Amino acid sequence: MNKTLERRDVNFSSSKVKDLIPEYILEEYPTLVSFLEEYYEYLNEDETRNFEKQLNEVLAIRDVQDTQIKYLDLLISEIANGIQKSDFFNAPRVMTALLADYYRVKGSRNSIEGFFRGFFGEEVSVEYPKKNIFIVGESEIGPLSLRYIQNNELYQVFSILIKVGLSTIDYSELYKRFVHPAGFYFAGQVLAE
Repeated sequence: MNKTLERRDVNFSSSKVKDLIPEYILEEYPTLVSFLEEYYEYLNEDETRNFEKQLNEVLAIRDVQDTQIKYLDLLISEIANGIQKSDFFNAPRVMTALLADYYRVKGSRNSIEGFFRGFFGEEVSVEYPKKNIFIVGESEIGPLSLRYIQNNELYQVFSILIKVGLSTIDYSELYKRFVHPAGFYFAGQVLAE
């Protein structure tokens, strides 16, 4: 399991019994010392009691490419509000790695489109309503101009309109957690084909 990944190999299997026990016990009770060494060796032989194996996996448990699927499920559940890999993902390792990427580029069109493709398998239309705000002296007047007066919701400079074939309730929490930029107003519309 432990791939190098350009990291130093960490080995927890060396016996530290003689290093940790005081010297007078080493001298007066050599049978106890040999018992402890044999006991730790016995623990590492069996898969059910193999504490050394679990200890070595600790370093890789949060590494998406190196961890076991059972730990990957826990990692996805932790960062995706309880979603399990089987609920959404065909390739859980790829999707888990992408979750971090979506979070890093929050608010970009690519992150929003990738989020909906990865989580829901849906294509999405992202619009920025600030392009439709009425600007005095520049915009035409009248209903044909399709310009709206600025408000504190959708028609403002910091707003995003998402059009997708899903109800907003189905995706709003996950969307806000992973790709929605802080400070922006978010609105969703259901696209029906």
